[in-house]
Amino acid sequence: MIDFTRLGGWQLDKKTYDKILEECGTFHDQAPWLIMTEDQAKGNIVLWDAYRKLVGSYPKYVPQTRGTCVGRAGARIADVLQALACVRESAQWAGHFSSEAVYALARVEIGKCKIVGDGAVVAYGVLGVHRYGFLRRGTYQVNGTTITIPPQDDDMLAVRWGSCRSGLPDELEPIAGQLQARQYAPITSYAEARDAILSGLPVWFGTSQAFWSGLPAKRDSKGFLYARGRTAHSWTAVGVRNDPPGILLDNMSWGPDWVTGPKGDIEIPDGCFWCTPEDFERVLRYGEAYTVSDISFSFVRQPKYLLL
Repeated sequence: MIDFTRLGGWQLDKKTYDKILEECGTFHDQAPWLIMTEDQAKGNIVLWDAYRKLVGSYPKYVPQTRGTCVGRAGARIADVLQALACVRESAQWAGHFSSEAVYALARVEIGKCKIVGDGAVVAYGVLGVHRYGFLRRGTYQVNGTTITIPPQDDDMLAVRWGSCRSGLPDELEPIAGQLQARQYAPITSYAEARDAILSGLPVWFGTSQAFWSGLPAKRDSKGFLYARGRTAHSWTAVGVRNDPPGILLDNMSWGPDWVTGPKGDIEIPDGCFWCTPEDFERVLRYGEAYTVSDISFSFVRQPKYLLL
């Protein structure tokens, strides 16, 4: 197993975080976003269940080999939001999103090449998908140029696009612009993260708080890991449970096998674990977190009946 703990990949720009917080306010400040509160929600929520309903199984992502976690987490945010939108609209799954594009936008177009070596700032990624948008994986032909984004995360492509000599190819910017994240807000508490997820909005975060001292980590009998150690990593929060209370953390950037052990009484994807509210407050204390929404997905409609 790769020693993922040495990859790093997340950095904090406190000045940019504070500016976003001042301009946007927190998730609870953005009251019109709130679709559902904890009191209104019944049972437990795993946002990836929408993907499983469409495809038949939870997604699997290849493990990262470079410090590209900010891009990978951002692309999974778009994957989750698209799956939820597909279920709501009775539409077909339209393909995964490019982590390489998110990583390039965060480092070059927004970050202006301030980061030396691998890695990115989650705030830069959020601003990148807000100003430029998301890209689906596939082959694009624009003005005689053919650009292929592989079907799975490609760290070499991410590093190439994340170089100051490149950035997101200019030909792809208008295409990404069709899928901009028009709203975003910082998450500053477990309660805000819980309410965002209950509203169908995953949380994209970076933190120095780890949940392992060595790998593979092992969940307890209820599927929980507990805060210990330090890291420099970005991943996502994609579920909520009520008894015992917890928030589901998705670290599929490291593949399915970095964490083992029981999953508890709720089915969750490989590579994920439950986190206590108190430990998620520690995640936020030592990092940054945001939710994004309002992406104008376009879909192929699922037929609701068959003509004979």
